[in-house]
Amino acid sequence: MGLIAIDPGVRSMAIAVFHDDGTMVDAWNEAAPMYNTESFSRLLERWGSPSVRLFGRLNSHLRLETNRVVGERQVVYPGAKGLKTNPNDLLDLAMCAGAFFSAICVDMQAQLTVVEPAEWKAQVPKDITKRRILELLSHSEPLSIKKGGEMHNVYDAIGIGLFALGRAKKGMVKP
Repeated sequence: MGLIAIDPGVRSMAIAVFHDDGTMVDAWNEAAPMYNTESFSRLLERWGSPSVRLFGRLNSHLRLETNRVVGERQVVYPGAKGLKTNPNDLLDLAMCAGAFFSAICVDMQAQLTVVEPAEWKAQVPKDITKRRILELLSHSEPLSIKKGGEMHNVYDAIGIGLFALGRAKKGMVKP
């Protein structure tokens, strides 16, 4: 069963694709830039109707009838005292993720599973998470990682996929 793992964002979705045998075959940042004159509603519309090119790329790796999608669920964690964050940013992210997850699942005829960050990576810092993810990949799998955008999100998508496939336990350690 093929797997599409997604670490969602507002301006880009990090995607990792795993073949039926569990090997990673592609990983990249899928961007949907919002232009200054566009509204947030237009951005949601873009995520809700991904491009034909994206579906072509996904279909080139997967059999249409046997896919599943796993994506990260947005979670509000109590912030440090005095931290100035806007909780509405997380709501924007959740809306973009929902639009994209729904579109992918419908068009790829896939089943969706969501995981929380605490489930798959715990509180491990990004640099350690990346190192652990790379250690879990075979010699050839890193060659399929496309550079561009915020790469820590691509590694998160890979980690979400490894966790969903049982190739990693919480904290990105070997099972």
